[in-house]
Amino acid sequence: MLRGLVLALLALASLPAQAQEHSPGVDTVDPGDIPALEEAASPETILEGYPLGLIDAEAVLARHGQPTERVVLANGQPGWVYRLEGGGETQAPERYTIVLGRTGGVLDVLYQGGGQRLSALQLQGARAR
Repeated sequence: MLRGLVLALLALASLPAQAQEHSPGVDTVDPGDIPALEEAASPETILEGYPLGLIDAEAVLARHGQPTERVVLANGQPGWVYRLEGGGETQAPERYTIVLGRTGGVLDVLYQGGGQRLSALQLQGARAR
């Protein structure tokens, strides 16, 4: 599972910048259409429906509010962490990390919780095949 996340991040890093994100401030998705992280839906459903590359940091803040924590990921990209306590079927803590590009566009959403590690980029890529 961790290997899959690493491969997804490496694939993301190899994409040209124009393929990774739109210009800052260009929202093509209404913030209300972004899946809520607190939804009762499965993490897979949330990640598969997340509009990667179509929203910026401002839309993320409008939808989810301030992150619990701001981090720098191993690939140097900034990440906003949203922790949810006691979520999901297992009632274990959940963690979503919004991965932002250099200009603030959303590149990926990572999920960790209930023994799972998932990536929106990886799930959406698998769906496209």
